[in-house]
Amino acid sequence: MRTSYPKISIVIPVANDHLIVRCIKSVDMGDAEIVVVLNGASLEFDQYIQNLQERDKRIVIYRLPYRGIGAARELGCQKAKGEYLIMMDSDCEFEQDCIKKLVTGLKNVDFSKGDVIYRANSFETKLVAKARGTHSSSVQNVYTPLLAFKKSVIDKIGGYYFSTKIPWTEDHELAQRVVRRNLRVAVIASAIGYHKPTTIKNDLSSAFNYGIGYNIGIRSNLTRPSFLYGGAHSLIASLFYDLYRTTRIPHYIKSISQEFGILTALYMTLWMCVFSFGYYLGYLEGGGKQ
Repeated sequence: MRTSYPKISIVIPVANDHLIVRCIKSVDMGDAEIVVVLNGASLEFDQYIQNLQERDKRIVIYRLPYRGIGAARELGCQKAKGEYLIMMDSDCEFEQDCIKKLVTGLKNVDFSKGDVIYRANSFETKLVAKARGTHSSSVQNVYTPLLAFKKSVIDKIGGYYFSTKIPWTEDHELAQRVVRRNLRVAVIASAIGYHKPTTIKNDLSSAFNYGIGYNIGIRSNLTRPSFLYGGAHSLIASLFYDLYRTTRIPHYIKSISQEFGILTALYMTLWMCVFSFGYYLGYLEGGGKQ
């Protein structure tokens, strides 16, 4: 008897975020496989997901005993049975037909990328949404969520999807491999997803964690330093490099201000400062905690 496999797998890492129920409800394809990877989740949340699974047979569950988004995504991708994989976050939702558009966009390319719109319900969440919106999609941007690719692309990107060594910024390391191998990316502007409203505190907490992840990636010789984010393979080199980068801050603020306004530019500068703080704390802690 021939085994039937789903054509599309949605990979969703999650710790203890109950918003995942809204994410799952937004999957508008009845035959999709929904791969939920419990990323160091509590026993109570594990039971919550099992209860969801009883009501939605599309859900399959895998468990990672520790926190690490790179390892969680990699586990989900490896276990997924679909020909097409779509990376999603538990605090996001798909707009109708987004999944179909992402898969259709893979016809002649290696990756397709949708547009994540941050919802806002206050002054601070509007500021975060505007700042996040400045990171427009490009051929160099295969950041998650709303990232789709064929499972077979693993043969083109070095034998793995996401590094299990990098707890945050794992998609940045993937993006670098994609660029180095000249792989094609389709930007599907009409494939839209929505991110929950995010406070400044939570956004800066993410910036801090990204800095630690970036440090771990560089120290593991996986991530390559870039001018935008700074860093180098030694602490001394990083300090000198970042000292030079600080001289470019006025130019950076002016450039962002012209298109997005001075408040957004100042907030993004603060965001990068917090990112750098996380990066250097990674050195002090020997690469950060995973």
